[in-house]
Amino acid sequence: MGMRSGRSFKVFLFLGVLIVAVLAGFWFLRCYHRIAVQIYYPEKNALFLVPVTRFVSAKTPEVLLNELKKAPRNPQLLPGFPDVPVSITTKGKTIILNFIGSPPFEQWPFLERASLATFKQLPDFDTVLFANGNNPDTLSNGREVEPDSLADFSVNDNLEATPMELRTAESPKAVLYFVLKGTRFLVPVTVHVHSGMPVEQAVAQALQENSPFSWILDSSLPPGSKILSVSHPRPDRIELELQLTGTLRQRSLARKALRLTYTEMPSIRRVKIKEAGRFWRGWFACPRPCRMNREGSKAW
Repeated sequence: MGMRSGRSFKVFLFLGVLIVAVLAGFWFLRCYHRIAVQIYYPEKNALFLVPVTRFVSAKTPEVLLNELKKAPRNPQLLPGFPDVPVSITTKGKTIILNFIGSPPFEQWPFLERASLATFKQLPDFDTVLFANGNNPDTLSNGREVEPDSLADFSVNDNLEATPMELRTAESPKAVLYFVLKGTRFLVPVTVHVHSGMPVEQAVAQALQENSPFSWILDSSLPPGSKILSVSHPRPDRIELELQLTGTLRQRSLARKALRLTYTEMPSIRRVKIKEAGRFWRGWFACPRPCRMNREGSKAW
């Protein structure tokens, strides 16, 4: 009887491993040729751009334009692209968007910012030109054509959120990730941080301060959480020790926000996070998450 039980257990174990392997194989084949891209939409108050991750088969201007023209599925986000015919061409390192007709004037800032933020992911291009197909020398709102530099564009560069004493030529800029109130959307905001200390320390200090737009953005660290230490042991790595509070989802979102924030620094590729009191965490340094925000992220 014991031998039969042992054989049955081995058979079921083998079948379980086989099923897991088959499912993993299907998942791998489905995802192998997919590329993660960030499509930017204005949040419902139209103050910030929020990235939404989608998976595409190719990372080209044409593919990104098609994704931009799709309306967001989440009611917290506004369409960033008007319902106006537009074609796309490239010339050298310039992306040219030709609009047939005029987008509504009030939508123009959303369209321009969302397009620049999205196309900035393409390293082979450095400028975007917005033109009216009926009159190639003017934009659709009548202004003369001037190419927008992708290198000079910073997503959500809301410098009015930075205290005046930090807005100096010496104070470095950093991209910090905050949480859009009532959601699990992470929002990148470019601000000045304190000078006179290593940038990684200044970023940690800024993350633990109040959100610069506290009426619409929450800190990515749950209340009562602390960054206990920050080290830079390798040129491409940051190591953090945290004391995290809150629910499992809040702690997971905080870790994700920290990885996104620190990998915005040009040389950083991996972030190692240790949690005080949780010795099983922090064994590995993780790369930048490919998925910033899920399309259907709901409120807490």
